[in-house]
Amino acid sequence: MRHFLSTIPWITAVATMLATMLMYYHIHSTVLSYIPVLSVGVIGGLVGLGIQFIIKYFWIRPEAMFLEIIRAHIEGKQDDELSVDESALRNRPDLISAAELVRNAVLESETLHIRITGLEKNLQQVLQDKRRNEAILKEQREAFAKLANELSKARDAAETANIAKSEFLATMSHEIRTPLNGVIGMIDLLMDTGLDVSQRYFAETLRQSGQSLLEVINDILDISKLEAGKVELELQSTRLGWIMADTVRFLEPKAKEKGLDVTWNADPQIPLVIVSDPTRLRQVLFNLVGNAIKFTESGGVKLHAEYVSQHGNEHKIKVSVKDTGIGISEEAQNKLFQKFSQADASTTRRFGGTGLGLAISKQLCLLLGGEIGVESVEGEGATFWFTLTCTEGTEADLPEDKNFAQSLSAVGAVSTESLKILVADDNIINQRILANMLGKLGHEIEAVENGAEACIKAESDHYDLILMDVHMPVLGGIDATKWIRAIDNDKADLPIIGCTADAFPEQLEKFRASGMNDVVTKPINKRELLSVINRVLKKEIHQFNEEMSVLESIPVEQQKTTEIKAKPSMKTKMAPESDPLDLLLDELG
Repeated sequence: MRHFLSTIPWITAVATMLATMLMYYHIHSTVLSYIPVLSVGVIGGLVGLGIQFIIKYFWIRPEAMFLEIIRAHIEGKQDDELSVDESALRNRPDLISAAELVRNAVLESETLHIRITGLEKNLQQVLQDKRRNEAILKEQREAFAKLANELSKARDAAETANIAKSEFLATMSHEIRTPLNGVIGMIDLLMDTGLDVSQRYFAETLRQSGQSLLEVINDILDISKLEAGKVELELQSTRLGWIMADTVRFLEPKAKEKGLDVTWNADPQIPLVIVSDPTRLRQVLFNLVGNAIKFTESGGVKLHAEYVSQHGNEHKIKVSVKDTGIGISEEAQNKLFQKFSQADASTTRRFGGTGLGLAISKQLCLLLGGEIGVESVEGEGATFWFTLTCTEGTEADLPEDKNFAQSLSAVGAVSTESLKILVADDNIINQRILANMLGKLGHEIEAVENGAEACIKAESDHYDLILMDVHMPVLGGIDATKWIRAIDNDKADLPIIGCTADAFPEQLEKFRASGMNDVVTKPINKRELLSVINRVLKKEIHQFNEEMSVLESIPVEQQKTTEIKAKPSMKTKMAPESDPLDLLLDELG
């Protein structure tokens, strides 16, 4: 464009001269002299210069300035940094407007650029944080995976240890209960013979020692079942007065030996019939009262049941056992309800016991919806108390066999008919005990040493009942029971009662699920065995001449407030043929 502008004067000068010469020639038909032509050329050149100035001033220069302004804005220069004269645009309002638009657009683009740059930085920061978090999450994931793996191994190890503990306890229970069944069973048979006073005293001492060992075994099994959550309450209608009176009655011989006075009374507000677990209530009371008698040398023990409150249909009752014994220091009270713990290390040597009784009682009280505690001053006796939550029952729901003493005693048992019974047990002592126990009632007993022989006998001969041990060589009791149940004739329905030293509830259910009609645990209680036989055969084959209990002599309307005493006596009285304390330990086992 610049070269074109520089040629405009020459072009106009030449064009003017040519035009003048042509016009003169056309008019005069002669050629014009060179001086006029040059004059006209000079005038044409001047006109070209004017045209050149106008084009440059009004078009070329403003546009150049406009482009320069745009370039400066694009380069990011501020208005005060521009090296161009914007006054050159005063004759071009269109370019001024365009330049303003460009300036605004550049400013907006710069603002947008700043924002985008900030966003980019933020995004980069987010990406860095994301990568950092991903690395942290990866580390945590690996740590969690490692922890989960360790927890899984620990859980498996704990489960394995728990299974091993259960198997160990089951094995120890079986291995200890089996010979213990022989010891206690033979002592019971011995006491049925004609013993003189001294011999009976020695035999009774042996039996009490065996029962003490059984109590230790039962305590260990109870605490294990409670820890594993395998103890469930058997709620039924009962009377709190029955339980308290039975406790006093069964512990009366021990109290008499020490010359202690044991009494009980109950708040009249307590419902006459409550719904709770009488066996577990009796176990807690037996433990607390037994301890009170054990640690009291003179004075007495008082049982008191107090009505606390009612919430809806639930009643809260507090039972206290107060003694005049040695008392318990405040320091020792803090560890009383822990496992294998007693107030003093010398206590075990002096009074005996495993230190599990109170720990078991605490767990049972929690199951019964209450708590347990103690109030004592050393040397001034102690008061153990526990609470329970129960509902009110009805007279119609009371069990027929309401007396606990009757459920344990087998004094005067007779049989109304003779049964042919097959005993399957690999222990010859257990065979002899069952043969003597049932043979005296007129039953015909045959014994075999394993389940395989029992299956052969059951298929070939006729029996009214099979007493099947669980653990036997060749073929165990469970497999033998399944084999008998698979026989194609009516002998498949032959009644089978399991006899086992495995006292865990889940094991007993396993035996029943295998096809056994019922199960009794060793050491075998005679009354329990005869009652189970009656129940399985659905006939009252065995009948019992019951003795009236302390509670039965009390009218029902007086049972809420009557006070029962075990009168102190300094004379040692020989235990009856079926000692209530021993029988209670059997039941609580």
